[in-house]
Amino acid sequence: MDKYSGYIPLDTKSIIFIELESDDEDKIIESLSQLDKVLSGYNVLRVSVSLDRSWLDKAREIRHALPESVNEYIRRCGTHKVATDIAVPDDKLDDIMEFYRYIGERSGLRYVLFGHIGDNHLYFNFLPKDRDELDRAKRLATEILIKGVELGGTVSAEHGVGKKKVIIDDGEKPLVELMYGYKGLIEIAKLKHTLDPNHILNIGNIIPYEILESIKD
Repeated sequence: MDKYSGYIPLDTKSIIFIELESDDEDKIIESLSQLDKVLSGYNVLRVSVSLDRSWLDKAREIRHALPESVNEYIRRCGTHKVATDIAVPDDKLDDIMEFYRYIGERSGLRYVLFGHIGDNHLYFNFLPKDRDELDRAKRLATEILIKGVELGGTVSAEHGVGKKKVIIDDGEKPLVELMYGYKGLIEIAKLKHTLDPNHILNIGNIIPYEILESIKD
């Protein structure tokens, strides 16, 4: 990310990227002025505003460079990131943000948080540097996911869950079981069985194969 130091100071801890679209330039300027007043009330250290297209393209490039940098770091470590995909109701954003900070500080692991703040949808990414840290990260991620559900949120705000599992105690459970419970998975399996009685579509995705097979007539 050093190559972007001309746009973002190297000591930057967080960034909010806001893009406004309108054919009326006066309305854009008015909206930017109002936004600047709001941000100034939250101790924002630096606000960069531009109507120039090239600057916007650079900002978008920086936005996409962040997850790419995360993946590059993980490849160097020879492990993989442990990420969540949680979104919560509007009135629970402060609660989940506080929990993110709590877990991050408690973990002692490197992590990064980014996503779509307007949708209360942020990705918490643990960046374990070895296998021991990877195991700890998986267990801590389960705590975050459980908290998201307790706050009335979803564990799959944007990405599919596929065959994803979470560590509960010393075993694994399907990720969606955190939201729907085992009985809920049985009901989902019954619906799938009605539509796919031979169980040949997306085998094992979302609904574990053994659960699906258990409801056969």
